[in-house]
Amino acid sequence: MSSKEKILLSGVCVILLTILLMAIVGEKGLTDLYGLKEELANIVEKNEKIAHENQLLLHEIERLKNDLSYVGSVARKDLGFVSKEEFIFQSRTSPLK
Repeated sequence: MSSKEKILLSGVCVILLTILLMAIVGEKGLTDLYGLKEELANIVEKNEKIAHENQLLLHEIERLKNDLSYVGSVARKDLGFVSKEEFIFQSRTSPLK
C-alpha cells in the first residue's frame, strides 16, 4: 500500500469517526434523543396526574352542585360554619408555666 493510499485511508477513517461521534453526542444526536425521551416520559406522567386531579375536581363540582349535605359539610369544615342544630363550645386554657 502506497503512502498516498495510507493517507487517503486515514483521512476516510477520521471522517467516519467524526461523523459517528457527531451522531452520538452532537446536536440532535443519540444523547439528545435519550434526553428527549426522558423528558417526554416525565411530561406524560405529569399529564396523567393532572388528568386524574381534573376527574377528582369534576366529581367534587358535581357533588357541590347536587348534594346539599356535602355542601354543608364543606361549609362547616372549610369555612367554620355552624348549622342551627350545632353548638359551639369554647375552652379557655391557661398557658403552662
